[in-house]
Amino acid sequence: MSRTNHPPPAGGRRHGFTLIELLVVIAIIGVLVGLLLPAVQQAREGARRSSCTNKLKQLALAVLNHENTYKEFPAATHSSRIKQLTNSATFAYRVGPMVSLLPFVEELSLFDDCISHITSGNQPMGGPFDQNIAPLLCPSDINSSNQLGQFRWGRTSYHGSAGDIGAGTASMWLHRGAYSGDRARFTPGFQNPGHRAVTLKEISDGTSHTLLLSEVIIGDQSSQLPAGVGQTGSGIPWYQPPMFCQGLIAAGGTSYSAGVTSGYMPGVGWGFSDPPNSVFYTHLPPNAPRCANNHNWDAYMPASSYHPDGIVVAMCDGSTGFVNNAIEAGDPAIASGNGEMLGAPTKRGVWGALSTINAGEVDGKLP
Repeated sequence: MSRTNHPPPAGGRRHGFTLIELLVVIAIIGVLVGLLLPAVQQAREGARRSSCTNKLKQLALAVLNHENTYKEFPAATHSSRIKQLTNSATFAYRVGPMVSLLPFVEELSLFDDCISHITSGNQPMGGPFDQNIAPLLCPSDINSSNQLGQFRWGRTSYHGSAGDIGAGTASMWLHRGAYSGDRARFTPGFQNPGHRAVTLKEISDGTSHTLLLSEVIIGDQSSQLPAGVGQTGSGIPWYQPPMFCQGLIAAGGTSYSAGVTSGYMPGVGWGFSDPPNSVFYTHLPPNAPRCANNHNWDAYMPASSYHPDGIVVAMCDGSTGFVNNAIEAGDPAIASGNGEMLGAPTKRGVWGALSTINAGEVDGKLP
């Protein structure tokens, strides 16, 4: 068989890309990738936010099932029921509300282990309390599996609404939200004889108008925003103007002048009842600066998340929604006062009105 040799193109040159053409093609590909990448990232965040919302929905239903079973929401602290189950164990008062929800999120065996752990005289840390539980973790939070060195306590992205007055452990009787302490029944006559866990019938502002749960970014023991926590160096009085934490941000606006470095970080230890671990306040809008003493006793803890522009919340009727960071939240320079303690309407705008259960703000609705 003979072979036919095709003559080369005129001028002796073969077809191909010039360097300029190649650079143009690379530039076009780069532009396309640049346009596509944000869309991919947005789609991924949309999926994460959807998952986070679904988990929050399931937790809200768990709270409502708890209320249907025991005729009250889980106590934010000093739970009488946990005390009874653990036979008045020393550390029953520190067991947080998420523990009470375990049987309602298909974690009954873990709940029994937690009760046995406390009954044996242990704090709500170590053993069963070190487990990370999928229903408590928002996939958008980058610190959901970070063990923070020796602090290996299980994480939670979700906290209960304690109301519009930032308070420490010693002042949890000020809670005006759906998550209140049970200290009055734990220690009769302490602070406020009517201070106890909330029931549905007490939410006179309307269950669809009242916050139940939201997200709080898990702390990372740094001074960097948003996961860090500003260190106050001393306790935070409940009457301190909410803008107090803002004054701890260093020049540049990306970090605090000093950060809390202990293991008691927001969301680090779903078993604890201490404010950074279990509740949030609407004294400041979502994703506002947060601060605490260098321990777990006093903390100004607003709701927060890694979702662009806002947070996911659940209401007391089990519904969910999205709240923008720009929601009206009153003047942060104005301190809380005795009026709110006696049931007066909130000073924290629409955001504060959404958190109180019986302050007469029935018009408060999700935007």
